[in-house]
Amino acid sequence: EENAQITLEQKLELNKILLEWGDAATVAGSTSRIALSQPVAKMQEIKRNLSNKKYQGCAESTRLLYVDAMNTNVDSYLEFMKGKEYEQDSFSLTLDYKKQLELAEREKASCSILSA
Repeated sequence: EENAQITLEQKLELNKILLEWGDAATVAGSTSRIALSQPVAKMQEIKRNLSNKKYQGCAESTRLLYVDAMNTNVDSYLEFMKGKEYEQDSFSLTLDYKKQLELAEREKASCSILSA
């Protein structure tokens, strides 16, 4: 339901988590394979934090789409960390992540209570 209300605190909380995710994903993306465990652990922590939240209406559908995308991105890094023979699986998951992230961003943009 589009008119379901979330509090300003929830809106700010969701946006803060998404910014934190973006920062962690950027760090992971520029980290060598051998040093990825810490950045990926940070990504998992952010994903768990968002997974434990509950919102209303389109804010909740936005949250769910982001959690799906985050799961896929973490999985892609975990595959990549296994070594060269898993790079194709990692690449495939990365493509899936980009599509899921696009869906999540579209949902967030169309959610008036989040963009207001």
